[in-house]
Amino acid sequence: MLYNFLLTLIRFIFRLINGREVVQGLENLPKDQPYIIAATHRSLTDPLFVAFETYPHQIAFMAKESLFKFKPLGWLFRKVNVFPVNRDKPSTSTIKHAVKIMNEDGKILGIFPSGSRHTTEIKGGTAFIQKLSKQAIVPCAIQPPIGFKQFFLRRRCKIAFGAPI
Repeated sequence: MLYNFLLTLIRFIFRLINGREVVQGLENLPKDQPYIIAATHRSLTDPLFVAFETYPHQIAFMAKESLFKFKPLGWLFRKVNVFPVNRDKPSTSTIKHAVKIMNEDGKILGIFPSGSRHTTEIKGGTAFIQKLSKQAIVPCAIQPPIGFKQFFLRRRCKIAFGAPI
């Protein structure tokens, strides 16, 4: 319930300030089954833009564990389906949790394979999770407004979803 409320509120604010996203490939998103969205990562707003497009289906994102150290933020993240991962050494329980999110909870899993906004190096965890879950991977490219200036100057976000793998 909190997920739906916050996503609707944030989407309204984003569209009021920044305008509607430009989206291609929505037809590539599987309709009645969970899947993995493997997206590029350039901005802190990337997870929000992806979640806007998958709504009303809930998406659970992996996030670096250091974001959960501030207790109120960690509590909020957990309430909206975000879970921590050690980017250098992901634990087996984190991998199992990612698989459970899709196979038992029926949610979409959001992953940024580079693991960071500041690198283009791809980590191998996405393919491993796909192999265990047997769910499709949907590639996603995001060109968000970078920084407050572009956001408030209405540089609209562009999102493209590729065919499931």
